[in-house]
Amino acid sequence: MIGTFFILKFLFAVSTFVLGVLLNQKVDKDFAAAAKQNKKATAAATGYLLLAICLKNGEAATGFFWGSLALAAYSDQLTKEVRDFCYLPAVFCLIRIIPMNIPDMIIFVLIQWFLFRRFYGEADCLVFCMCAIYMAGEDKARLLDYIILLAVTFILLAVVQGAKRNINRKGNLKQPVALIPYIATAMLVI
Repeated sequence: MIGTFFILKFLFAVSTFVLGVLLNQKVDKDFAAAAKQNKKATAAATGYLLLAICLKNGEAATGFFWGSLALAAYSDQLTKEVRDFCYLPAVFCLIRIIPMNIPDMIIFVLIQWFLFRRFYGEADCLVFCMCAIYMAGEDKARLLDYIILLAVTFILLAVVQGAKRNINRKGNLKQPVALIPYIATAMLVI
């Protein structure tokens, strides 16, 4: 029998994702056109969301986090642009969190914001911070846990982009790619 919390988490996640996609299509014509053309990205985002809901335990409100994360990854994949409202539903999930180890989370967020934001986009930085706050609520509030999230993300990026031969001799990407899908995948792995 499927529990009430699972059904609520499912409804929160799916409604967050679907409403976000519809809102994105209303305000961004490039997003709407890319969504119509790229059925693989839509299928991947939907599959990811369902997998996250099934694999990751948590309160019903965590559905907002997973829906927001899937929406941000989907937006990044389609247009390489993530609007701020993609993160807002996650706030409902993150409000409930009172981390036990606030200093490590603050250090990670500050490192992200003041150092790593220059290496990748602000949207990627915001997603890493959102994930750190979520992880703190799931009792993964040590700096090492956040560094593992970073490491898994960039290992996934290196493996996939290396297989696609999109890495030059200096170790940089030849063509820029969306990073948030790799962050989202790392969140499933850790």
